[in-house]
Amino acid sequence: MEIHLVADTNLFFECKSLEQLPWAELGYDPVVVLLTKPVLDEIDKHKKESGRTRSRALDIFGRVRDMLAASSVETEIRAASPKVVLRRAPNIKPDPTFKDDLDYTKTDEKLVGIVSTLSASASDYRVKLFTDDTGPASTADGLGVPYLMIHESWRRPASETTEEKTIKELKKDLATYRAQEPEISIGVPEGANESNIMEVRRKIAVPLTDTEIEDVLAALRLKHPLMADFTPPAPSTTTNSAGETTAVEYTAPSESDISNYRDVLYPQWMDRCRGILKRLHEGRDELRPLLVLRWPMSNKGTRPATHLRIEFEATGPLMLRRIQTKSRGADDDGNNDEDSESSAPSTAQFPAAPRPPSFKRKVTPAPSPITLRVSKGLDVSTLSTVDLAKYQSQLLGRTGIDAYLKHAALAEHARPRAESIVIPAPYIPKPPNPESFYYDWPAGRLVKKGALTCDFWRHQTGDEVFEFQVLFANDDATGGTVECTVHAENLTKPEQSKVIVRRTIQLSSMIDVANAMVGDSE
Repeated sequence: MEIHLVADTNLFFECKSLEQLPWAELGYDPVVVLLTKPVLDEIDKHKKESGRTRSRALDIFGRVRDMLAASSVETEIRAASPKVVLRRAPNIKPDPTFKDDLDYTKTDEKLVGIVSTLSASASDYRVKLFTDDTGPASTADGLGVPYLMIHESWRRPASETTEEKTIKELKKDLATYRAQEPEISIGVPEGANESNIMEVRRKIAVPLTDTEIEDVLAALRLKHPLMADFTPPAPSTTTNSAGETTAVEYTAPSESDISNYRDVLYPQWMDRCRGILKRLHEGRDELRPLLVLRWPMSNKGTRPATHLRIEFEATGPLMLRRIQTKSRGADDDGNNDEDSESSAPSTAQFPAAPRPPSFKRKVTPAPSPITLRVSKGLDVSTLSTVDLAKYQSQLLGRTGIDAYLKHAALAEHARPRAESIVIPAPYIPKPPNPESFYYDWPAGRLVKKGALTCDFWRHQTGDEVFEFQVLFANDDATGGTVECTVHAENLTKPEQSKVIVRRTIQLSSMIDVANAMVGDSE
């Protein structure tokens, strides 16, 4: 259905341009926008103003001028879906019926009277007041004159104030200035999630309950039962290939040996195993190795950073400790401290089960004794007097020569030699590298805040990874933060980033360890 909209002035000044408006939302086709004389008079007043109001006024009058030049009463805004035209309607008078109800010296009330006049003569189309102002809309509603409110989404963005323009220009100048600075980028630490949160887990070994201990001991007794039957085996007889017969007889161990095994050794063994199970959890807490925070950073700008200082600060129950590496400056000694919070799990095992007393074994005939051969040396008694003297002289002669050579060697070593004196070269310390990073907190010492310095950090050189250990000040489930701040002589605003470190507690049962010990027991 066709609709004629008597437009209020705010359609042309407060809304987007006519071509950009979503006319299809109205649900009419075609749409005729009527440009009446009261609105033209209002627009004419704004031609002498400045800013975008003046430009809008000139645009509307430009459209009217083109229609007059072409002797046309309307101009097309949109060709289809829906079709929209802007039509001149300068000669329509307000409805005299409401002359006592409306003040026709006011533009808004005059528009309400014009809508009433057009509605009275409309047959196959509708006429409505089209406004964004609640004043004329309320007046039309009170008199029963049809109206249509302009939707808020049709408004154009508010114009910038002088202050907003100044801020915009200052931001532009600041961006230009900062483009001449280094651009420090602080990445996400290794192991942290997208929210810069690192979570670690501490496992606590839980002692076995009395019921669990007795169940394990029952399994141990089942594998190594107490021997109760000491009936000796039957005697046996064997004959070898030479026809020799050997008889073997067994006798039971003594009552004292059996009693000692049954009443002393076996119960003591079980008591020792019970004590091991009660202490099985000791030393088995799994406290994840010390958290090493590896923090990547880079200078992505177009300028090097000068006189740089990178600070790391821990808050909450956290402490920092520097890791010594040769790549972090001349003050490192090369010792790589990779301590761990957790002690190695104990390698507890059950003692060997006591062996029952053995049966006494009697073999007939007894085995032959083993004859040992002893190698013979030189029998001096077989030598003649001449040979013995010759042997002794040779022995003493060799010893004398060795003593002489040893004495000569000591004398030669004690003689001073001028060429053996070495004068050490003077120590000249290596000058610091201006492009290296140097720690300013002591190695191995726990601190809440530490820093590195660098005189000259080149741009576009890839990531630098700064690493240090983060320790928890207690054994509970806890958390804290580690904040990084980067300062530089030619950096207007320090760059900052923060990582959250959390630790949770997980209880670990020892029953699987105990069962494995039963399987490994001897």
